[in-house]
Amino acid sequence: MADAYGDAILSAASETGIDEKHFPLLCPWSEAQILDPEFYPASK
Repeated sequence: MADAYGDAILSAASETGIDEKHFPLLCPWSEAQILDPEFYPASK
């Protein structure tokens, strides 16, 4: 999961032009939340 999240940060930074330092260092959601089809994180 940590490797995938790191890769996702790199992809998101590349696609959006937002510097990597603006993304959380660790995924803010648990594996259970990510795998739950009913889970949808609230936007801030």
